[in-house]
Amino acid sequence: MKDKNSLIRKLSEQSLNAALELIHVGCWEWSIEDGSEIWSDEQFRIFGYEPGEVKPTHNLFVEAVHPGDRDRVLKSVESVLAGAEPHKIEFRINCPDNSERIVISQGEVLRDNQNNPVKMIGTTVDITAHKTSHEQIRELHARTDALLDNISDMVCSRDRERALVSWNKTFAESIKTAFGVNPFIGMRTVDYLSPDQRNKFNRFSELHNRVLSGEHIKEEFEYRLPDGIVNYYEITWSPIRDGNDITGVAEITRNITKRKLQEIMLKKSNERFSAFIKNSSEAIWCLDLKEPLNIHLSDEEQVDHIFRNAYFLEANDSYARMLGYESGNELVGRYLREVMPPSMTESKETAKHYVKEKYNVVDMQSIEMTRQGERRVFLNNIQGVIEDGYLLRAWGTERDITAQKKNEDELMRNKKDLQKLAGQLILNQEEELSRLARELHNDLTQLLAVTAIEAGSIEQDYKDLPGPVRLKIANIKEQLIKVSKDVHNISRDLHPSIIKDLGLSRAVKSECSNFSSRTGIAVIFTPENLPDNIPKNIALSVYRIIQEGLSNIVKHADTKNAYVFLEGSDHNLLLTVRDTGVGFDKNEVRHQAAMGLGSIRERVRLVNGTSSITSSPGKGTTIEVKIPLKRE
Repeated sequence: MKDKNSLIRKLSEQSLNAALELIHVGCWEWSIEDGSEIWSDEQFRIFGYEPGEVKPTHNLFVEAVHPGDRDRVLKSVESVLAGAEPHKIEFRINCPDNSERIVISQGEVLRDNQNNPVKMIGTTVDITAHKTSHEQIRELHARTDALLDNISDMVCSRDRERALVSWNKTFAESIKTAFGVNPFIGMRTVDYLSPDQRNKFNRFSELHNRVLSGEHIKEEFEYRLPDGIVNYYEITWSPIRDGNDITGVAEITRNITKRKLQEIMLKKSNERFSAFIKNSSEAIWCLDLKEPLNIHLSDEEQVDHIFRNAYFLEANDSYARMLGYESGNELVGRYLREVMPPSMTESKETAKHYVKEKYNVVDMQSIEMTRQGERRVFLNNIQGVIEDGYLLRAWGTERDITAQKKNEDELMRNKKDLQKLAGQLILNQEEELSRLARELHNDLTQLLAVTAIEAGSIEQDYKDLPGPVRLKIANIKEQLIKVSKDVHNISRDLHPSIIKDLGLSRAVKSECSNFSSRTGIAVIFTPENLPDNIPKNIALSVYRIIQEGLSNIVKHADTKNAYVFLEGSDHNLLLTVRDTGVGFDKNEVRHQAAMGLGSIRERVRLVNGTSSITSSPGKGTTIEVKIPLKRE
């Protein structure tokens, strides 16, 4: 029987310990006389020990109490021993592993027949986790309140009857500013609205009821302040839940006046922009891409992507009419390939040029096919919109220059015809001068020479004539010789046969020498690396250009020095005629009949050369000519 009772008591203790462990409650008993204590298994665990690991005593308990709480705990124990009500106290304890715990201990005193305290029994509950969670929740609430008070949105919560429950600082300030009242718990919207204002907010009651059924709602509205200024607001309503029950509504009101005004301005700007595009006489269009284009692909891949993905997002009527359509609406949505078929060579070339120029082209000419099959010439300005290496869209303007292009082509043909005519006139002139030079040389020069010889014979045969007569005959002879030389020089100027006889270099040197003799202007001629066989037409042109250059110097330069450089280099002839005279303003001369300069340019063109003339007042004039010796 005894063994059975012991077994039952042991099982009861085990069940009690298991139950105490489950609810994290420790039991203790303190023998006041000897200071020993009896701890339950959970009491050991609460104080950081394994059950039975140490011998529990009252001193062990006191040492475990946090120094900051120890005096308060001992005073509470003394008060209970002195006859006070059983104590219940919260304090901290230090565990052997240096961790800190928060406990609540509750105890009462057992007394003997003389009312002396014999034992004290009680329980200890570890509330560390609960206390930490409570502190975290309290801190979270504090942070949330601080956050709500520091945001510009008005935040409040209402119960199911639309009465205020909580609000942030911005809400309170806004209600005070707009309506002159301070919010209070239980306040309803109707408490601060005038009858006129209540009508505007009647819809809020409907929205409130919808949120109570579980909806989330966001709406915008406008409100005119007492000073007449209109503000715009965005309100978001969300249900507040307690489990499955909706207990109220959370309301966030944001002042969107600035954004709304920007949207209104943007809308007006877009409307004006759209009106400008639509009514512009300039053709305007916008191409969008179904898929953005990676601009780092090869040129061919980019061109292919454009024709596969580009479509008209915008097109005004001016552009549509240029392509033979009635209005821009007929083009909007069409793919580019429908308007500019990639099979058309000009379409591909236009796209290639656009890609090559990195999607920014100015005054690019393109040939496009109208709806009726007519080829037209357009002048394009296109700007691509690129973000993060991808082409998103492109805006462009176009101008039909077909008529202008035809006129330019006609002018170019006329110019070429005129140049051809001018060249032919120069050739005809040279032929005529050559014929005249031959006649002067073969006929007149010889006749003058014979006459001079006969005058000399008379002078010798009639020595007995009076002195004055003989002198007159001698003068006639000298005049005939001088006229013969002049005619010879004229003949040479008309057609310099010296080029054929002595070569270009010696002919130019002779011309420079004669020019200096006639005008008193010192000409320094410098030939370098001249080839032996210079084509006759090129040699004659160079000679005439030098003559024209020197002639201009004597007419306009007002100088005593001139320089002629003639050099052979890399299958070219390089000619420079320079003076140190007064120079001229090229802009002024361009509008005058500068025949000398025009003749020089025309002679250069006839031999497929290039020329440049540089001059400025006070700094002289330089003519530079480059003539290929072999036509490319």
